[in-house]
Amino acid sequence: MQKKYGHLIILDELIQNGYKMYHCLCDCGQETLVYHSNLVSGRTKSCGCGNVKNRHKYKDLSNKKYGELLALTPTEKRSEGTVVWKCQCSCGNEILASAKRLQRGEIRSCGCLKEKQFHIETQIFGKLTVIEPLNKKLDWKTKWRCKCSCGQLCEVSYGNLSSGHTKSCGCLKGVESRTCVKGTIVECLKAKLAKNNTSGVKGVYRCRGMWVAYITFRGKRHYLGMYDDLSEAALARKRAEDKYFLPLLKQFSS
Repeated sequence: MQKKYGHLIILDELIQNGYKMYHCLCDCGQETLVYHSNLVSGRTKSCGCGNVKNRHKYKDLSNKKYGELLALTPTEKRSEGTVVWKCQCSCGNEILASAKRLQRGEIRSCGCLKEKQFHIETQIFGKLTVIEPLNKKLDWKTKWRCKCSCGQLCEVSYGNLSSGHTKSCGCLKGVESRTCVKGTIVECLKAKLAKNNTSGVKGVYRCRGMWVAYITFRGKRHYLGMYDDLSEAALARKRAEDKYFLPLLKQFSS
């Protein structure tokens, strides 16, 4: 009786370059040569046709929505070991995205969400009403022409507006009521989560598949490490807040 390993039936035994090999017939009808060690250990179970079949196996994401993206159809492309899907964004654009990035929430639009984030025309930040951008490219560094409630015009970057760093043309400087200790505004330590934060935790952001934690205190950024889990990064940030922020908050709590 012929021995069978996986999908392979041994037809003949031979020695090739000093190694024992088997001439085998696969269930698919193809013949192949297999090393003895690979066959008996189970490392080789077919002529290779099994690998081809497995490449076509994937989790069906059809019609599932990820953020603003609707997964339409799988493609023949692969990325990060997963199927690349053709997706349609709610804005109408179509893009390609890997199943891994979709399921992890690393990509949620064709890019239009980020673009919308930087369109702040008519929005109000403190005493400033945004009028128009001074650059065609919209990003964190873009300067915007604003009108202060006092009547003065000024130019402020998106970063300074969104972070709350700049709230007027400068007229508020004469009536600053916040508590400043060695360059640190105590009230800023209790600031709310920024709108552009995607982790849900202050001082934590996503980079190259990892969660990066940091904290800024008295003008210096302290790197707190990179973590696989968001909870670990959040814990590192919390410990840093207890170390740097808590003493000042306790001292100047009302």
